[in-house]
Amino acid sequence: MELLRNKTDRLKSIVAIGLACAALTGCEYRAEAKSQPTAAPVAVEIPAAAPLPNIADKLTADLTTALNGNRNIQIAVHDRTTNQTYLYPQPTNFDPHPELKTYDTASTIKLSILEELLLQNQAKNLPLTTCPEIPMPVQMTCGELENAIPMIENSDNDAASALWTLDGGAGGVQNLYSPGQLDTSSTTARTDGQWGWSQTTAADQLKVVNLLSDPASPLSPTSKATVNFLLDHVESDQHWGASGGVPAGVTVRVKNGWMPYTQQTSGPWTINSIGNVNGNGVNYDIAEYSDSNDSMQSGISVLETAAKVVFDDLSSTHQSS
Repeated sequence: MELLRNKTDRLKSIVAIGLACAALTGCEYRAEAKSQPTAAPVAVEIPAAAPLPNIADKLTADLTTALNGNRNIQIAVHDRTTNQTYLYPQPTNFDPHPELKTYDTASTIKLSILEELLLQNQAKNLPLTTCPEIPMPVQMTCGELENAIPMIENSDNDAASALWTLDGGAGGVQNLYSPGQLDTSSTTARTDGQWGWSQTTAADQLKVVNLLSDPASPLSPTSKATVNFLLDHVESDQHWGASGGVPAGVTVRVKNGWMPYTQQTSGPWTINSIGNVNGNGVNYDIAEYSDSNDSMQSGISVLETAAKVVFDDLSSTHQSS
């Protein structure tokens, strides 16, 4: 009887609580849940990330062999997959700072001329324009585009001179190389209008190419698309240098420069090439500058020999990693 009475009393208590809760907003009755045993934590082994391949030593050795020790060429490569940069040639006791040697830009500066024009137009908030020559809106006037197309696609010098002047001459283009922009301390825009004799290094021009792919680039997506479209349509007889040894199907955007003299001195040829190579597991920017070449063709051969080594070494490394 005592047990029955206890059960009855407990039931009355529950009913009383339920009636009291019904008179209150938000009151809820829950039965006490039984505690469950806590499962012991399971240790999960996370494999360590594979180290990024660094092929600096291999690239230096292979380039030295392929170029027969030629140090009249300067190469800078930015591997976008690993975010690593490689320079050739490496320092020696006799040449402790090969990366500081400057070269004539020749027509490679035309890429800088176009980038500076687009940056100035962006700063002015120039409206986007649709021009019949290109299947996308551009942040330039159709008149500016009429010079930009032959300057990049055909390496037209008169078109380059027109846009050089529009940029503000050497001072305008030098703004692109200033600490507030690319901070290319070894590049100097020529002040007498002879823009092809501007001085630069491969490492500096690598930064110019980098503007076309870097997400943090001051160039807008529209400006990048404009420049890349023009580089995609460089005429076929100027598609050499950085594209050397690169198989079909790989995208190569390239702007080359060539002059039958070096730093205003008649004689050996200046042969340069800058661009981006993307495909077959690689994505890298490259800048090649050379002087003391006996002819245009021999200079192109030097650049393409080096470009093939770069492509082969990077592609084989990434395919095996």
